[in-house]
Amino acid sequence: MFIGILFLPHKTVEESEPDIINAEKQLLSQWPAYQKSIDFRTLASKFDFDDLLRVVRVNSELNNLLLMIGLK
Repeated sequence: MFIGILFLPHKTVEESEPDIINAEKQLLSQWPAYQKSIDFRTLASKFDFDDLLRVVRVNSELNNLLLMIGLK
């Protein structure tokens, strides 16, 4: 499911529901350079906190996670 979560911060797809079976294909359609075993630096260069906030406005589960860990 981690791959599905990486799909959501891309603009225009934040309201989408990642398809578990095709999550990697969906992600690659938005981020062709994605490779498994991604590190923090790569993620930080791809997404910023505003991307995350855009997703949590429409995804209650991620919103609740940010609340639980004190980021919102």
